[in-house]
Parts: sequence; structure tokens; C-alpha cells
Amino acid sequence: MNKFKEYWKESVTKAFSDGSIFGMPDKRDITILIEAIDKDLTSKLVKPLLKKDEDLDNLALLIGVGGTDSYKGDFARVRDDFMEVLGGRNAIKKRIEKRLSKLPKNEYKLKAIYQSFLTGESYYLCDATKRDRF
Repeated sequence: MNKFKEYWKESVTKAFSDGSIFGMPDKRDITILIEAIDKDLTSKLVKPLLKKDEDLDNLALLIGVGGTDSYKGDFARVRDDFMEVLGGRNAIKKRIEKRLSKLPKNEYKLKAIYQSFLTGESYYLCDATKRDRF
């Protein structure tokens, strides 16, 4: 089992290195699982994605969709444990604020995810409004 786990971690590392993770159908599940198995490796894989805007957007889309409800549909919710892998909210706050300020007004999906990065709250992807807990 350990051999299989190491092989899988190598495969995930390669997928992050060449960017193919972003095209995979189960990319969110893969990312959640690698984070649960090896936080240090996950940190090593995702921190370089904070540098370029395109990579940061891909990372946001990878980890930012948190669920769906019957009110407005899909919403962003960046999990606190994943924020720890990135160094915590305060560590990436300026980078997220900078990227958020560059987004077009009608880019609600990324705005919602980045607001969740900053606040830890949930925001609807359709209009970037805050989701109230029921």
C-alpha cells in the first residue's frame, strides 16, 4: 500500500508540474486527497501557483468551489485547512487582493472564490454575493 501511495504522490506531483491537473475531471478530489495525505507536499505543489495570475486563477478554480444550494446554486468556500497549506490567509492576503483588483467587473466566479480566500466565508459564483448560512 505504501508503494502505491508513493506512486500516486509522484503522479500528482507530475500533474501539478506540467499543469495537467487543471484539465482532470476529478481535480478537486485529487487535491483534497493529496492535502489530507501529505500537507508538506501539497504546500510545495501549490505555492508556486501564487506567482502568475493565470496559475493563481487555476488554483482558485481548483480549490474554491465549495458546494451547491437551492437558492443560487454553486458557491465558493475555501477550506481553512487548505489555507494553512498556503501559509494562512494573512500570508497570501496581499497577493489575493492584488489579483482581485485586476479582475473585470463581470468575473463573478473568481471574485467569489477570492473573497472566500480573504474572509473564509461562502460566496455565490453566479454573482459573488455573500452566502448566508441557513
